[in-house]
Amino acid sequence: MAGRLSHTDRVRKLGSIVVVGALCLIFLAAGCAFIPRLGIQNDEVFFASGLYEPLAYRHGIRVFHTKVPLMLLNYLGATKTWFYAGWFKLWPPSPASLRVPMLLAGAVSVWMFYRLLRRIAGNRAALAGAALLAADPVYLLVTLWGPIVSHHLLLLSVMLCFLRFHHTRSSRWLAAACFCAGLGLWDKALFAWLFAALALGALAAAPRAVSSALSGRNLRIAAIWFILGALPLLWFNFKSRGETVRGNAALSLAELPAKAGVLRYSLDGSLLFGWVVTDQAPPTPRGPSGVVEEASLGLADAAGLREQGFMLWGCGLAVLLLPWLWRTPARAPVLFGLVSFAAGWFQMAITQGAGMAAHHTLLLWPLPQLVVAVALAEASRRIARAGPVVLLAAVALLAGSNLLVLNQYLADAVRKGPGLDFPDAVHPLARLLLKEPAGQVFAADWGMLDSLRFLSQGKLRLRVASDLTGKPSLTGEERKKLREWIAGPGDIFVGHTEGREFNRGSTARLRQFASENGYASETLAVVPDSYGRSTYEVFRFRHAETR
Repeated sequence: MAGRLSHTDRVRKLGSIVVVGALCLIFLAAGCAFIPRLGIQNDEVFFASGLYEPLAYRHGIRVFHTKVPLMLLNYLGATKTWFYAGWFKLWPPSPASLRVPMLLAGAVSVWMFYRLLRRIAGNRAALAGAALLAADPVYLLVTLWGPIVSHHLLLLSVMLCFLRFHHTRSSRWLAAACFCAGLGLWDKALFAWLFAALALGALAAAPRAVSSALSGRNLRIAAIWFILGALPLLWFNFKSRGETVRGNAALSLAELPAKAGVLRYSLDGSLLFGWVVTDQAPPTPRGPSGVVEEASLGLADAAGLREQGFMLWGCGLAVLLLPWLWRTPARAPVLFGLVSFAAGWFQMAITQGAGMAAHHTLLLWPLPQLVVAVALAEASRRIARAGPVVLLAAVALLAGSNLLVLNQYLADAVRKGPGLDFPDAVHPLARLLLKEPAGQVFAADWGMLDSLRFLSQGKLRLRVASDLTGKPSLTGEERKKLREWIAGPGDIFVGHTEGREFNRGSTARLRQFASENGYASETLAVVPDSYGRSTYEVFRFRHAETR
């Protein structure tokens, strides 16, 4: 009997591995479908400011004769710069080489989440959670974009390592957990929110386990390895007298309703419509090209407009189930997830400027999936024989609704094209500028400089002009600087066309200033996207006497 049960367990384990592996492959394949259909987003390649000219990182150190970036901003570490510096030696810079590693890391995070849930709530909850995370449209698209992929890997590593420490009491796992937490803090200082939130969640769910681990020896080990992981950030703040805290610690409740809306739309999957993909009909409509696009449009037409999934309802159901599950093994993990989630979002809610975008709210993932998966799995155990069928139906409904939303994003990308932040016109723009004479290229609006730096691999002599063109009025020193830029022989300016500017009126203000100083604008090229939308304008200035 024991041998037969052992064989059954092995078969079940193998089956679970196959299912999770399939979920990871689905996640990866779905993400790859977006790679050629979305242009490079400016912040997506901000890491290149520490890799290619013009270098613009906040802090670095000199190692022999090489300057090594440590901090790109006062709250953002150079971890991605370090990774891509090596990666691009294997696979030269391109949209695929940029995004495939992020998608692979996202697929790994799905696998890690499965392992975490399997340890804390069993295989049933683990499979449900992996399915919910792999099908989450906002999670996939933010992973493709890549601003917080390392955050999710490190957050899951922290939780897995602390869990191993809890079970084994081995100081190696404690050291590993705290080192990963330190790395997370260096990667992005906002990791402190989630680390503090996890600590509160653990204290609420298992106070005795937490208190028993707080020995002097453990605290010393934790402190040492945390400091080692966060050392670049700590060194920067030592040199700058705490600039990370001083520059990012403003509190405000004024944005609270808007932040609650962002959280809601992150959960139901609709947040990125109109941003990743445009909601405007193109002047030159395109039909489907290839099997993937045909299948996506066919499914979208059959399903109707699907811009919201049911995950928000799933979260509400999980909360309602908690009293019923209070005296079950699910209480601790569900309580951990809820308290950690609430504590993490509360810190965003009271911090000025935080929590207003997908890459902020998504810092809390996969805590919602943890809560829903564990609650539904435990509830299914209370229903006896019908439980597995009910759980499968519930997960299929939640994950399936999210997949339809994800397909809607893809269908919109095919029919309408990418959003303003993801313009595919940036690729022909970079090729055009590389053919121009080797003068300076001034970015007259936000949203293009980092993309051009990445696509040209530092070959363009890029300069930032948007800091001045975005201002309604200039100081005397700023006016002098702008006159010098306009007068530069062989220099050109790049702006967005009217109606597509981030700083509205920036090009018009620049031209007005030039006219007041005796210069006229000469348009060299207008670059459209693949749907016929005029997106970029390339121009230069000539003095009236030389025309």
